[in-house]
Amino acid sequence: MNVLSDELFIERVNCSFWQDVNRVFTEQQISPHTVMQSDSDEFVLSLVAANLGVSVITNRRTPYPVAFIPLKEIGIHRSIGVAITDTAPSDHVATFIRPC
Repeated sequence: MNVLSDELFIERVNCSFWQDVNRVFTEQQISPHTVMQSDSDEFVLSLVAANLGVSVITNRRTPYPVAFIPLKEIGIHRSIGVAITDTAPSDHVATFIRPC
């Protein structure tokens, strides 16, 4: 993680886990050099692809030529789920969410 102190950093301002990342940076005395902030992950990825900096971002499919390197040592985990209506779901959704 300390290598990030030497990198240009692109900050995701609408990042759901930014407080956790910032806490880790503070604890490990990492001070990334933020050169850009964006609320768009696609814009962040395009800047990374253009070699204008690095970012902490969740792994995903993207058309941009970027590599996602796991940061296992920071201990940040995300829970995800399926958002559905609070009324009766359709049959195919009910089949999908039915417990095994």
